[in-house]
Amino acid sequence: MDNYKIKDKKLIISIDYLVDLGCNRRTMENSISKFNKGNSIFFHAHKDPITNKKWIYYESIPKRLLKKFNISTDRDIALKTLREIEKNDIFKIRSEINLLLKIQWDNPIYWKQYIPNYVLYFLDAEKRNLFAKTHSIISCVIELKKSRNYKLCDIHTVYLKFENAVFWNESYNYFSKKILEAERMGIPDALVHGFKRFGRNNYRLNNFAKKRIIHYYCNPKAYSRKQIRDKVNLELTERGLNTISYNSVTLFMRNNEFRNKYDILRKGIEFGYNDLFPYLTRKEPQFIGELFQIDSTRLNIKYLSEDKKIQSLYLCVVMDVFTRKIIGYSFSDSENQVLIMESIRMAFKEFSIIPKQIVVDSHSSYSSEEFKKFINVMDEYGVDVRKSRPYNPRDKGHVERWFRTFSSSYLNQLMGNLGYGIKSKIADGRAAQSLERFYNKPSNLRTKKQLINAVSRLINTCNNDKKVVKNSKDASWLAPKRNFLKRDIAKIFFSQKRIKVRNSMVRMSVKGLVVTYTIQNIKKANQLNNEYVYVRYDEGNLNSIYLFDMKNGEYIWKLEIDERIAIVPNPEELVKIKKFSEKQNQRMQDQFDMVQRDLDEAKEELNSIPILQDFNSKKTKEEIYRQAEDDYLISEIINLNYPKDKGKQFMKRKKEKYKSNNTYNKVRNEMRKKDSIRIIED
Repeated sequence: MDNYKIKDKKLIISIDYLVDLGCNRRTMENSISKFNKGNSIFFHAHKDPITNKKWIYYESIPKRLLKKFNISTDRDIALKTLREIEKNDIFKIRSEINLLLKIQWDNPIYWKQYIPNYVLYFLDAEKRNLFAKTHSIISCVIELKKSRNYKLCDIHTVYLKFENAVFWNESYNYFSKKILEAERMGIPDALVHGFKRFGRNNYRLNNFAKKRIIHYYCNPKAYSRKQIRDKVNLELTERGLNTISYNSVTLFMRNNEFRNKYDILRKGIEFGYNDLFPYLTRKEPQFIGELFQIDSTRLNIKYLSEDKKIQSLYLCVVMDVFTRKIIGYSFSDSENQVLIMESIRMAFKEFSIIPKQIVVDSHSSYSSEEFKKFINVMDEYGVDVRKSRPYNPRDKGHVERWFRTFSSSYLNQLMGNLGYGIKSKIADGRAAQSLERFYNKPSNLRTKKQLINAVSRLINTCNNDKKVVKNSKDASWLAPKRNFLKRDIAKIFFSQKRIKVRNSMVRMSVKGLVVTYTIQNIKKANQLNNEYVYVRYDEGNLNSIYLFDMKNGEYIWKLEIDERIAIVPNPEELVKIKKFSEKQNQRMQDQFDMVQRDLDEAKEELNSIPILQDFNSKKTKEEIYRQAEDDYLISEIINLNYPKDKGKQFMKRKKEKYKSNNTYNKVRNEMRKKDSIRIIED
């Protein structure tokens, strides 16, 4: 290899040779450009037009650089030295070192074996490969050093050619020190924790600066790193101490030990509970309905709305953890409390088992007033509603795992599925942009109803998949005896109105539709007439309603909707009218019979109790007469029956009789005409 030659009686040296000696190529190239412009007297260059190789005139090389590389400043002695170096074949040695290091760097056979050492530290594959390559050449450097056939200074000179290495530094002293550290503590630890790209920072934080950083970091004002640096530097300057850099503050505050220790003061107690302190692990449920888990997510499948807009659909599910079955689900355009309550309502209605605990998400919808009322109602049934720990998906990991399985194994069957979403860290988790554009064409989109039906079918299919569902065979005997009744579902989920009962009927208006319900039970009618009650009803199905007491909220009765009769009734409706009239007459008679029984029971009880002799003598005849008249009056009123032959005339006469204010006097006069008082006297 030609490293020097004589041109026009002047000594010129190869620029590659100078680089091999340790001279910086960029320094020489910059000086060459300055030389051409007349701004520098150093590094006068000559370029061979055939080989395009650059040469530097010996006279233009700085003397301090020549001394650094042990080259004489005298031209003749330098020429003699170069001949001796060539004679000693130093460049042949360096060429061998370069060949060995280049093989370690370029050939994956050598460096791929070191990749597992850096998997835990770096997620980026390119960064792991770069560390593995650097590991390979450093291990080769250590082997060459141990062989004693090569000097470490020569190895360092060749090593500087690998500028992309993780560890690279021009200082030979720093290089030798770090190679010793790699031998002592191992190459992976030295690369990850010990090596710096261009060496360590010149300044290290002293204890005073560290304590002042901690002081401002824990301040409730939450100073930024720049503000902390400025405040600490001000205090250091006042005391005549060295200031600190922004990078020093950043590196000190990035330490995990620092953050774990002081973030609880900066971020609050919730950070400690959610991110720092341990939590209790819970046992798996032992029977059906012991534990429900609720979660919701946005389906990454678009649909075309009625106003021709592309929208997304949210799915909320309720899972019975013991069987891993989805027992309730609902769909909506947004994640809100209506979506959540609909899924819970379906679970309670279809499954009808009262759970011991319900685990919900920490979403804002679970903090709404409606959901707080639901929690209070569940507390009455002995159900514990618990929010999962924030940033801890394992707290409701079963339903989270179900969503992952459902997305990867079932939703991908639907055309239009865009994968896991933009923020997914799963490899190939998102559809290609070209496929996404194709799916989002209006002609390829489903309607909202079609998408709901398709996803519902997939949920039912998943519930029947033995790979997903567990403990479903012969597990019904494990179900608890506490079940939700229909009235419980009404109390928890149905809408409520405050209605006054009139004429044994409940009449109310729902969305402009007036509906009526009749209380057929006589006892309940007597109890509720002219009283206010809470009416629970389902807006989607008004066929039946449930009455609840306003004072204690207890269930009273269930009513069925009344059938309406046309203005001009047809023959079938005339039959219904006749039956209704007969039913009303019978109801009136039953009412009288009930009263008569109560009076007879009261009289029997009264007669069963003897009257004291002293009080019997004091009782006057007028009081006896008045009591007899009252008994007779009541019996006359109760014994008024409805003759079948008189019909409307009798009803008219009866109504007039009851409307009269002096009914009592008429009956009394009739009694006197019949000499009933005389009978009593006798």
